[in-house]
Amino acid sequence: MKLKYCLLLLLLMIPFALQAKLTIHVPKTLQPPIIDGIIESGEWADAAVVDTFYQISPGNNTAPSERTTGYLLYDDEYIYVAMKCFMEDPEKIRLFHCIRDKIYYTDRVFLYIDTFFSNAKAYYFGTNGFGEQADGIVIDYTDPSIDIHYDSFGALTDYGYTIEMKIPLKNIKYKSGKNVKWGFFFKRIIEERKEELSATPVDRNGQNFYDNYGILIFEELPTNRNLKLIPSFLTDYTQDEDKLTGTSKIKRKYEPELNIFYEPNSNLSTTMTINPDFSIIEADAMEIDVNTRFPIYYPEKRPFFLESTNPFQTPITIYHTRQVVDPIFGAKFSGAFKNNYLFGLGTIDGNANGGRFIEGYEGSANAYFGFLTYDRKARSGNAFIRSALAIRKFKEYYNLVGDVDGTLRILKNLSGYVQLVGSADQTKDKTWHKGYGYYGKLTYDSENIFAYLKLKAISKNFKADMGFIPQNDIQMLTSHSQWYKFAADDKQFVRLFEVGYDANIKYDLDISEIKEHYVKPYTGIILNNKMEFWTWVEFRMVHFAEKDNYMYTPWLFFKTYPIDLFVAEICFVCGKYMWFDENDPRIEQFRKYQFFLNLRPTNKIDIDIRSEYQELQNIYHAQVHQVTLKYQFNKQFWIRGILQYSYSDVSVDEKSYSALNIYPLFVYNPYANIAVYAGVTSLDHEEKEHSQLTLSENKNTYFLKVSYTFDVF
Repeated sequence: MKLKYCLLLLLLMIPFALQAKLTIHVPKTLQPPIIDGIIESGEWADAAVVDTFYQISPGNNTAPSERTTGYLLYDDEYIYVAMKCFMEDPEKIRLFHCIRDKIYYTDRVFLYIDTFFSNAKAYYFGTNGFGEQADGIVIDYTDPSIDIHYDSFGALTDYGYTIEMKIPLKNIKYKSGKNVKWGFFFKRIIEERKEELSATPVDRNGQNFYDNYGILIFEELPTNRNLKLIPSFLTDYTQDEDKLTGTSKIKRKYEPELNIFYEPNSNLSTTMTINPDFSIIEADAMEIDVNTRFPIYYPEKRPFFLESTNPFQTPITIYHTRQVVDPIFGAKFSGAFKNNYLFGLGTIDGNANGGRFIEGYEGSANAYFGFLTYDRKARSGNAFIRSALAIRKFKEYYNLVGDVDGTLRILKNLSGYVQLVGSADQTKDKTWHKGYGYYGKLTYDSENIFAYLKLKAISKNFKADMGFIPQNDIQMLTSHSQWYKFAADDKQFVRLFEVGYDANIKYDLDISEIKEHYVKPYTGIILNNKMEFWTWVEFRMVHFAEKDNYMYTPWLFFKTYPIDLFVAEICFVCGKYMWFDENDPRIEQFRKYQFFLNLRPTNKIDIDIRSEYQELQNIYHAQVHQVTLKYQFNKQFWIRGILQYSYSDVSVDEKSYSALNIYPLFVYNPYANIAVYAGVTSLDHEEKEHSQLTLSENKNTYFLKVSYTFDVF
């Protein structure tokens, strides 16, 4: 009888045993290791050791092809991390010198840490065998925009390579106190085989990836207080020449900039910027916009707006900081308190054109933007509820937008998300126009099937001046379903096979008229992680110019990365497509080619080549080309050049447009607290109408920016 009860008790305990998390007590050290990438004998003798890893891709928690050993230590200032990455054939290790966050074609390792044990949010810190870094935040997506200062070094060995990292506690927000628990996830990528290894098993049958995290326990972590002052100085010289009139303008600018970072404790941080001018450092990719119905979305690239520990993204976009064109002041804060998160931002857009906000308004003045959001996680990170408010003030005119959204994992494989938004906008005669929108999504995700159903609606008067709303007066139902099969291990030739479809139908808001419907069946295969083939065909109906217009476009996509020298992507599209002109709409033969090539002839040189060509028969042809060349001397010193060329010829209107943009940039970052940028922005634009030159302009800007970080305390 006792034996029977014992067996029953054992059976009841099995599910709990299967769910047990890897738990590591991280030792506190009084003699921290030297972080130089070389793991000396005995240097990590007191560390917690992680030496069991699983192959999570392509295998499903199978034995890895190579051994890996991880080490963890901490003290009152740093978290110390080391890894030994064994390779049976060290010649197959892929290593290049890379700029920050661009290590993804090299052998690399990552540590993810959920510093509030929230089961919903984590920092990640990565490095390759040369010590180049990739870091950011993971929420429901990976956000690499935040740059956290930490030390990382790597070294090649006769058995593979080693890495060492030192992460300052003062540079992250975390739960402090005694017997503190953090979530963690160790990952190693063997690039030659596209193999992913993890220190904890990964359940492919679940939606919350944080359920796969292990647990780190610290005996005691201190509370931090931080103040940094980052003054910068910018000087530039701009010559703007109008070639048609033979006139030119010269502008010289000498401007200081100040950034202030204050962290009163481990949970809360604030940042302020005064007179920022950082738009000269990055360049937007060129896009073909000859035949577009809606505005093109350009992602944010400016560091102040990007670097946030609580980014806000929603399907109905009410927060898009590219709407702030010329900021002269900005301040933001973010905080985390148990399962509660706050984020706020305020900024002044200098001398903004009022026509952007109020139809028919002439004149310009400063515009004021504000944004505030609060969200609370629940059910161990499997649900959240969030609210947000966005405000724009221009003169005495306001635009207000409110948001409530949240998600809930209903079952292990089923989750739902809902967003509700409303706006109130003042017009030129000071009357208020009110609008609303809603979005819902139901997602099913299992080991072999992924599917979702989405419903989105935006009313005619909904307006978000701090957001991006390309189309109003719509109600759209979208569905997606895919079946896929991964390889069981890294020995199989076919690594992934997938088949699925996308479909939607779009109405006006009251569902009285179909505006558009669309279906796209597709299939794809990845072979031995060296080649990918994808093909699909899009069938689309668009109600335009008072009639239904039918289009179809087959696509072929091929990608190959056979050796560490290059990666190539080729895409070809053909079929029938529409010329979106209200006065002269047409359906014509369509062709499009897209090409991407990444070349790495040495471990210091990185070349990206991107090219696209479009042609709508008898209507237009257009092309854009971009070459980016980067030479990385070491982690501290690199040069980059971008060459962009675009040309379009709209034969039905007898108009043509060409542009040549050049962006050479020199970057020197000898220490964590010093940065030097020097470069040139050269823009040469030309337009013709009926063979007559109507615009010819050349603009050259030479700039130098120097910044220094003072750690006050």
